[in-house]
Amino acid sequence: RYPAETITFDDEHLWSTTGAATALDLESVALHEFGHILGLQHSTFPSAVMFPTIALGEIKRELAQDDRSGIVDLYSDWASAT
Repeated sequence: RYPAETITFDDEHLWSTTGAATALDLESVALHEFGHILGLQHSTFPSAVMFPTIALGEIKRELAQDDRSGIVDLYSDWASAT
């Protein structure tokens, strides 16, 4: 078992950094998983990085408004205290 903050990329999937139509985008999946490390839950907005699924060849490397709002909700009190 891995610690909760560990991200692993298994060999059950084909990975790509070029948006290949037959593979998952490594950077998009890593960004999604990092969102979980920050404490974000899945989003109901299909455009969000934190949407629970991603299609083969789909690239989501920029945070959508829902992703940014989730980060602000989690960390705005902490940020204003510093």
